[in-house]
Amino acid sequence: MSALLRDFRQHDPPQFGGEPDPSAADLWRTEVEKIFDTMQCTSEYRVPLAIFLLQGEARHWWSSVSRMVEPDFMWTLEEFVVCFNKKFFPEHIHEQRALEFETIVQGEMTMSQYEAQHVALYCFTSYLVDNEKRKAYRFVSGLRPILHNRSVGHLLTIFDEVVHQPLVYEEDWALSQRTKEQCSTRDQKSKAPSSSSSQHQH
Repeated sequence: MSALLRDFRQHDPPQFGGEPDPSAADLWRTEVEKIFDTMQCTSEYRVPLAIFLLQGEARHWWSSVSRMVEPDFMWTLEEFVVCFNKKFFPEHIHEQRALEFETIVQGEMTMSQYEAQHVALYCFTSYLVDNEKRKAYRFVSGLRPILHNRSVGHLLTIFDEVVHQPLVYEEDWALSQRTKEQCSTRDQKSKAPSSSSSQHQH
């Protein structure tokens, strides 16, 4: 266990002190689970390692929870997450995130920002968006109209393709806008009378 703990700490896992912000709790859980997967940590060690990271209010909460079961009770990570979410990421917050996913639109966000927001909220609604086609449709429906129309025209149904296609179009559009601005600037300069010409006329 000591060697495993050293390996775990080398991944710089975040601690959790029981902050009142549900997003902080969910981010902590996500980051720790990601480290477990990277380490290929076996299930029997995941909960002890997660508990090691609890501080302050979160540590007091866990001490209270652990006293309610037998001392030799072996927690699974799934059981730990259920208890953790009840305390720090309650159901009404989960439902709020699900609603945000169903109503998210790109607006002024770049494609990369919109994709990141979409992916962050998707995990709360996997029971609603249970296949690639539906997930892709929801992503496209929130795009800005000019990107939405182009993506729908391609009838894309794979999420990665849906993200890539309008991203390329957005980059092409931005490049064309910069080119137009540069041409306009050059035209204005060529049409403007030189200072020597102005002085000669006077």
